[in-house]
Amino acid sequence: MCSSFHNLNADKKISFLSKLIWLILNFLNNNLFPKYPHDYKFLKIKNFEPQINKKDWEIMSKSNTPSRMLGDIFWLKLSWKILKNEVGPINIFDTGCGDGKYAIMLKNFSNGYENYTGVDSFYNLNWNKISRDKSINLKKLNSNSIEKIIPKKTNLFITQSAIEHFENDLYFFEQISNFIIKTKKNIVQIHLFPSPPSLWLYLTHGVRQYNMRNIKKIIDIFEGTNSYARLFPIGGRFSNKLHFDKITKEELFLGKKNNNSYRFVSQKKYFNESKNAILKDIKYSNINSACFYALIIHSNYRNIIFN
Repeated sequence: MCSSFHNLNADKKISFLSKLIWLILNFLNNNLFPKYPHDYKFLKIKNFEPQINKKDWEIMSKSNTPSRMLGDIFWLKLSWKILKNEVGPINIFDTGCGDGKYAIMLKNFSNGYENYTGVDSFYNLNWNKISRDKSINLKKLNSNSIEKIIPKKTNLFITQSAIEHFENDLYFFEQISNFIIKTKKNIVQIHLFPSPPSLWLYLTHGVRQYNMRNIKKIIDIFEGTNSYARLFPIGGRFSNKLHFDKITKEELFLGKKNNNSYRFVSQKKYFNESKNAILKDIKYSNINSACFYALIIHSNYRNIIFN
């Protein structure tokens, strides 16, 4: 079950011809019939307009892509206190958790959670250190197999730059829907994923990007679960241009990696350029030029906490 009309995965070792086919398929998927001709029902599109202070910038990794910095700002500025008042002590289930760093980051941002369960298709050595915290559980598991191991207390499902890698992304959401229907719990989901413009920033990366057609296929899965949804465009043309000029061109076209690339060699300058681009994009938010989206789905709610 796939939201795009293909599930060719560029994360795997594929031929040059297959990469070209991947680019063509994603271009077509992003630009042909990107919208349905009718209303999106319980989805509303909201501007992402955080107030960022000096202390907020200090927690950012100085060499991250602008979209990753923006994602971290989104998690930082989330109304964690209001979320806790609505769903109770937070129990997180994170699919595609990578090295597990968000287990620590979100614990700090949220001022503490009750439990964090992270799963990923690939084992990471960093898990050994992170798992010393008894509230953190990390497991090697594919996104197709999460339903049976979701802890009963889970009330916050998250993904960060992950669902674009899931070949069967709609089946992943079906499993969450089944859990919500079965438990009848007050549950929030937060998913951050790439938008169509990011195709030209990352090129062959994952399976797909997400336009409004893909997003509607996701939220339709939760139509019968007493839910509402909010979509936040993150970033825009200024962040996209910086990413393409300083990362895509250097690392993908010129072969410069890590310590040889601009964002590492001239890290301070790059970080200042990123901050300027991010602040401009926040001011001139536009759904069509966003580099990422944040999708929130709130099911079996008592109060609408994401207005």
